[in-house]
Amino acid sequence: MHSAAPLEPGCLAVHVLPRGAEPRRRPAGSGRADPRVRALLAAYGGPHHNLSHSGGWLYLAVSGSPVGVDLEGFARRRHGEAFRRFLLEREDPRAERAPVAPGSLDEQALAVRVWSRLEALTKCEGQGLDGALDHLRVPAGPLPEPWCVDTAQGPRWLLDLPSPAGMVASLASPVRPRHVRLHGPDDAAGDTPGLAPFPANGIDDFQQ
Repeated sequence: MHSAAPLEPGCLAVHVLPRGAEPRRRPAGSGRADPRVRALLAAYGGPHHNLSHSGGWLYLAVSGSPVGVDLEGFARRRHGEAFRRFLLEREDPRAERAPVAPGSLDEQALAVRVWSRLEALTKCEGQGLDGALDHLRVPAGPLPEPWCVDTAQGPRWLLDLPSPAGMVASLASPVRPRHVRLHGPDDAAGDTPGLAPFPANGIDDFQQ
């Protein structure tokens, strides 16, 4: 098991854990009851954390300040036009992205990424998607660096996380992330099938 150290402001850890062979059954290892999660949180010494699971994966984000994480799949689900339009109406027009064809898998991926980012934001604020979405605007395209979103509770920073093929993962924090470490099932992102690791040794540093 990973040996954790206290996290400084702006430093976060994300653990990617397999949920098991039957994700639709919501196995016992899919949340806070998971002994791996309990052991990790005990090792970190009680900082803020958040969980998300989709398909066969569980993401645990740990931070010294409130944090939200969300994992969503898009490759095996086809949301209707009205749902995609509802999400893309919440896209921040200031963020540049490549155009996509209506109804395409690329548009589906953009809409689900908006969904994931909204979910991460509202979880960071302790609300969930039943919180006020009308005033939130988030980018739909990939984020090369943390992106600031003004919310009713103040600025929040969004960050893309590596994710398995056909999925998107987002993280939100009230503190601009400057250092993020990704841990795969064997404490090495490169050992996670289908998961793209952070650069070099699994650490991503962002310039202030």
